[in-house]
Order: sequence, then C-alpha cells, then structure tokens
Amino acid sequence: MKTQSLFYGLFLSLFFLSLSQRSHAQVAFSIHGTGVTSTLDDAKVKPGVGIAAKMYFSPRVALGVSAKYLGLAYDEHQSLGVNLRNKGSIVPLTGMFEYYLTDGFIRPYLGVEAGAYLRTVKVDFQGEQVAKQKDTRFGAAPKAGVALSFGGIGVFAEGSYHLLFGNKNGRTTIGSTTNINWQNPNRLWAVNVGLTFGFPRTNE
Repeated sequence: MKTQSLFYGLFLSLFFLSLSQRSHAQVAFSIHGTGVTSTLDDAKVKPGVGIAAKMYFSPRVALGVSAKYLGLAYDEHQSLGVNLRNKGSIVPLTGMFEYYLTDGFIRPYLGVEAGAYLRTVKVDFQGEQVAKQKDTRFGAAPKAGVALSFGGIGVFAEGSYHLLFGNKNGRTTIGSTTNINWQNPNRLWAVNVGLTFGFPRTNE
C-alpha cells in the first residue's frame, strides 16, 4: 500500500511538472493546519495537518490534489465490565478546484474538494490494541477563503464543510458510485490556515 501511494505521488508530481512546462502554468505546493468539529459517530476530532499540490492555469484558476490527516477521539466506555477506549483517524484524499475572485494582494476565493475519505478506528484495552476497523467513504467539501500574496508565497485561511457519505449494505469500500448512500451524511466543519509556495504573483 505504501509503495502504491508513493508511486501515485511521484506520478502526480511528474504530471504537474510536465503540464507546467507545456502550458506555462504554475505549480504550487501548500501546507496547512486544520481545526475541525464533527458529527461523525459522536467522535471528537483533533487538530490535523494537510498538504496539497496545485496547478495555477491563471492567477485565478487552480486545480490540484490534497491529503489531510485528522485524529479522532471517543469517550471511554465499558463493555462487559471492561473499560475500552476508541481512537482513530480520517485521511481525506481529494481532488480540488479553486477560483480566485481577484488577482491582487488580497484574493478571496471559492472552491470544492471531493474524493475518498479513509477512516480507521482502533479499540484499546489498557494501552493495547484489541480491535481495528477501516472503511472508505466518498466525501465532498465546498469551501471559501482568502489568500494574501507575498511575492510568490500565499498566506491563506479558509473554511470548508465536509459531507461524508456512507456505503450501502454496510460495505467498507466505495467500489462504485452506485454504492454511495447519499442520505444522512456525516458532517465536518473545518478551518484551514497555511502557506502556499509558488503562489502567483500580483504582477502576473
């Protein structure tokens, strides 16, 4: 799995670089911190981190891919008189589109992200893992934010609203679009603050 992820990462990087050379578009990379509130199974979501690779086809239009890591924590509970603690993570792997309303120093923008949300939940007993469950869901997140341009570096803050759709028949993988349960999605409110390196300059 790690080898496959590395392969896809290298492939996407080479694709962006090749496309940039051919179209004179601009490649950029972002890193950010994330704060989240959730309705996901009564879980408490911890602060997380994220990275993204983007292609700016103009100062106002960007396409890219992103990955985030969000920790999950649950209240301790009892089962058969034994105290158990659940913890886990959500890893969204998404494509993204962003449209900037201006190309000056202050740039408000709108966007959307969509893709696979990988969730892992572990059950611990006295510090030892006794169970583990994984599932993959389809998710989408409209977002709005503002970026400040500082000579090729962008400082941004954005809010996003993630919708995580379940899988039909309790399956643990998406499989196809026909397996997505579009009703009663879980929701994540997120605020991201970070930096973009390779941000289009105001004079471009």
